[in-house]
Amino acid sequence: MVKQAVLDNMKSVEDPRYPGSCVPLWWIGFWWKMHDIHVIQQGWKKAIQWVDKHIHKGGSNDTQELFREAEILLTKL
Repeated sequence: MVKQAVLDNMKSVEDPRYPGSCVPLWWIGFWWKMHDIHVIQQGWKKAIQWVDKHIHKGGSNDTQELFREAEILLTKL
């Protein structure tokens, strides 16, 4: 449907939630990318929680230091 609209030289689409509205075609790609980013963020959150759990779990000093370094690096991302 979108490909055909592009071939028909359309420059915008109507948002079904807002009848009569016209949004640029690039919005479709933008929202797909935003969805991808959201999925990636969920993975990062799980990684941060995993590291946090292991920091508080205890273990050798070397292991704790590695988890603290991982935590610092993850928060920078």
